[in-house]
Amino acid sequence: MLRLLRLVALLMLLTLVPMGIALMSVTGLPNSWLWWGRVGLALLPNLFVLLPGLERRLGERYLPIALFLFISAFAIELTVQSSGYLARQFLLQTGRDPNNVFSSWRGETFLFLVLPIVLTAWVYGRKGTIWAATWAALLHIAGGLWLWQRDGAFPEGYWKAMPVRLSILYAVPLLVAYLAARQRQQHQALEAAHRQLQRQAALTEALAASRERNRLARELHDTLAHSLAGLVVELEAVETLCDVDPLAMRAELRRAKQLAREGLDEARKAIHDLRESPAQDMGLGAALRQAMNEFGERTGLETRVEFMASEPDALSLPPATADTLYHIVQEALTNVERHAQATVVTLRLQLTSGTLTVQVSDDGVGFEPEHLPEGRYGLLGMRERAAAIGATLEVTSAPGAGTTVTVHLTWPAAL
Repeated sequence: MLRLLRLVALLMLLTLVPMGIALMSVTGLPNSWLWWGRVGLALLPNLFVLLPGLERRLGERYLPIALFLFISAFAIELTVQSSGYLARQFLLQTGRDPNNVFSSWRGETFLFLVLPIVLTAWVYGRKGTIWAATWAALLHIAGGLWLWQRDGAFPEGYWKAMPVRLSILYAVPLLVAYLAARQRQQHQALEAAHRQLQRQAALTEALAASRERNRLARELHDTLAHSLAGLVVELEAVETLCDVDPLAMRAELRRAKQLAREGLDEARKAIHDLRESPAQDMGLGAALRQAMNEFGERTGLETRVEFMASEPDALSLPPATADTLYHIVQEALTNVERHAQATVVTLRLQLTSGTLTVQVSDDGVGFEPEHLPEGRYGLLGMRERAAAIGATLEVTSAPGAGTTVTVHLTWPAAL
């Protein structure tokens, strides 16, 4: 805003100085106090906004004082330019019609009067606009009355131009004030929407963290807690057999060490799964194939991989979605390793009609999905993961008939 005022001041000086030089070259050095008063009145607001240090000293009062000086100076100048006395003096000294010489300058003066009122409207709104336009109108009318009292008549065309000038003084700044108010409202609405999005993002992040904590709790319960519980039982047996049967005690110690190693391996595996993102690093297809190979090497089971998509790594899946599908497959393989007693495990990935299907099946002992044993949180975790990416998870199983875990994901970007 202050930069605009300083720009107006510079434009005024660039206009006044050539005009003053031209007048002096035509009329000589003016000897009327009215001429010098006009010069001082025109220079006052310009010097106010261009002098350094005033803004820092006046603080919040600086801008309204500057706007007041600009409006007052131009309102008075607009009236004085219509003075018949000045016009007669100019005609006597130069022999030229002042209406022809100053016609463009009068239009510029009115423009310079409208500009600070527009700036007032932008900063102070409709109320400030009414005060500024009314003050300019009162000064213009008061100047006309003063000229009428001194010269015995109003300046030529004074009343004819008055309605148009007053209409512009009020209409244009009020329109600017309305636009400024709308812009502020839109800005506030955008800020409110931004804050709401930030709150929703924070809530989503908190929910994701909560789901991840629940998943970790279930995995630790199924792995580390299970191993530690077995280890405690073995150590209690060792304590009992310590003085009774040393040979049996050594066998229990060996089983305890085996349980400890298994728990350590499970803990390392869980930490490894948390730290890496193979689906992002290698692509979903390559990551699933590697997971199946590692599973086969670790368990000794026969693994089969069937990709019914031409380029599974080229699917346009978000990184979080690819990671989630990878972890669902990992959890399904973990369940096969712990509970299925299978000999063959098959992974299928299929893309048909915009639906991506990932399926893990085994030929193990199976179970009844409606009667899931307590403490088995793996299937619940997989369902939650699938729901988080908008997918559906189906579990098909029966005693002696193996188990099939299927994830269906509709993803238009994968077409």
